[in-house]
Amino acid sequence: MKIMIDATSLARKITGIENYTKNLVGNIIEINKEKNNELYILFRGDIPKYLERFEGFIPLVCPFKSQLLCEQIWIPYINLKYKPDVIHFPAFPPPLMLKNKNTYFTVHDATMWKYKETLSIKNKLYMRPLSNLGIKRSKKILTVSNASLKNILDVFPQIQGKIVNTGISISPIFRPEDNQAKLKDVKNKYNLPSKYFLTVGSLEPRKNLKFLISSFIDLKKRFPNDYKLVITGRAAWGSQELKKMIDNKDIKNEVIFTGYVPDEDLVSIYTLADCFIYPSIYEGFGLPVLEAMACGTPVMISNTSSLPEVGGDAALYFSPYVKEELVMQMQRFIINPELKKELSKKGLERSKEFSWKRVADSIYKQYESN
Repeated sequence: MKIMIDATSLARKITGIENYTKNLVGNIIEINKEKNNELYILFRGDIPKYLERFEGFIPLVCPFKSQLLCEQIWIPYINLKYKPDVIHFPAFPPPLMLKNKNTYFTVHDATMWKYKETLSIKNKLYMRPLSNLGIKRSKKILTVSNASLKNILDVFPQIQGKIVNTGISISPIFRPEDNQAKLKDVKNKYNLPSKYFLTVGSLEPRKNLKFLISSFIDLKKRFPNDYKLVITGRAAWGSQELKKMIDNKDIKNEVIFTGYVPDEDLVSIYTLADCFIYPSIYEGFGLPVLEAMACGTPVMISNTSSLPEVGGDAALYFSPYVKEELVMQMQRFIINPELKKELSKKGLERSKEFSWKRVADSIYKQYESN
């Protein structure tokens, strides 16, 4: 059997869907060593260094720098040239001109259809129409949580027989950092305060960061404390309004933006944080929640979409629309030091329930079902 996986998304900065692709590729390569099938991995630009230790796959590198040309011209050509039995798109939708009856498409969530107002022009005019077509044409739709499966079926009830929740997990590098020199270096590098609430994710409307900042400032006014708020993530569509908000002097003194942070440093930022807060309005899964728990960081998250599925009984919850709920949870956390220990312990245990090996095994079985 010939298996082909589109990993061209790895040419971008590594965030949610790129992390999914990165971990999927590494684990599928490991599984395929025993299966001995032909495994082709598609790249744009250089092959990532972290894949250099892997053997048993055939890398194919796109000659175009443009993601658009790579997706719409090169991938259909490569598909015709190598004729894979299965071709999987774990990040972006299948190309318009692709001809392969055994196309697999991972749809991470239903944001494009349920929260249209949070989309950029590119996503409205390019990604959503392509995704609609990809969902219609693909043999199998894979998704990452039960909540996502239900939400996608709400929009596309006709795909009931071909959508499967194969799950998701995180990289094993996410664990409590105990190297004090590394922690000190990262703290200095990003100018981190001694005590802080942390959030991680792209700076975009769906992440609900204006709500978080406003809630945090309300907390400081009502309940004076020495905590700061640290926001980590790359600027995305809609971040301009957020930047205007933080020009306020009161906010500038209390909120620290680190920008995009690579995973190697992110582990230390999670470990140093007193509590991780995720106020997102909608998530297909919410990888940062699991990353934080795996690093021993207590978590406080929205009670919407897939997030309770991730946090279980190891998190504090609040409505992402009611500031009073978040303010009260933050105050409760500050007042009760035992709560930090309890949530940290529960989070570490909860994180062990998720495994990329299981996810990759499940996906590989889908490949073999052709």
